[in-house]
Amino acid sequence: MWEVEERKKIATLMGHTEGISHLALSPDGKLLCSAGYDHTIRVWNLTDRKEIANFPEKDEITDIHLIRNGHICILLTFSNEVKLWSLTEKQQTITLTGHTETIKGIAVFNCEKFCFTCSMDHTIRMWDLNSGEEIMAFTGENATADHLKLTEDNLHFKVQVRMEGWTFGVWRGK
Repeated sequence: MWEVEERKKIATLMGHTEGISHLALSPDGKLLCSAGYDHTIRVWNLTDRKEIANFPEKDEITDIHLIRNGHICILLTFSNEVKLWSLTEKQQTITLTGHTETIKGIAVFNCEKFCFTCSMDHTIRMWDLNSGEEIMAFTGENATADHLKLTEDNLHFKVQVRMEGWTFGVWRGK
């Protein structure tokens, strides 16, 4: 951990036995989640700098996110799945399956009940994060989405997708 203004190292969080591939900070800034090449996910309380949870993960992680004030950890994996882990229950609760190739990105709605994922299989899928059910899927003919951005108001959602090359896609829904 670093003090940014003074550019000074203030702490080292020890636990992984190999390098770290991804980090995620909780929305309130109190928790840090780390995915390591040692096939473990570790959760740290940044106030007292202690590890509060860890769990094994056999798949290599492509991205990691914390939602619901750090109670849920979302893992994107090279096995084409999105896994939700309850950090309070310390167990995997939901697996989102349906993509047939590597998942490149995720965007979670502000309400944290739904998300979109994009994959190299040329699809963007919308999911219910409480049930794990797929709500809808969009197919891009020859384009692969590699990034998602979600904007919301009270009535609509808009998904902005950066595609390989110079193509951009936008979907709007109610």
